[in-house]
Amino acid sequence: MGQETNFFRVFLSYQTRKGKKGIELRRITTNKDAVKIIIHRALLDQPITVFPTFNDKLRALATLQEKGVIKFNPKSNKYDFLI
Repeated sequence: MGQETNFFRVFLSYQTRKGKKGIELRRITTNKDAVKIIIHRALLDQPITVFPTFNDKLRALATLQEKGVIKFNPKSNKYDFLI
């Protein structure tokens, strides 16, 4: 398959299902090379590397804080997970 890239960028979406907080990974691609690589790896039970991203990082952080998934800790300058 030539020079393969074994990573795939997916978008994260905050979801609540049956009262539980979670993240949905989603992405549709029409890139023929990516489709071939993903199918090839699935057939051989080989992993792909997934790079999770947000379409709008600041909005996503605000939503995750609002929904009680994360909280900014000013002492450590990091986000703490509340789930």
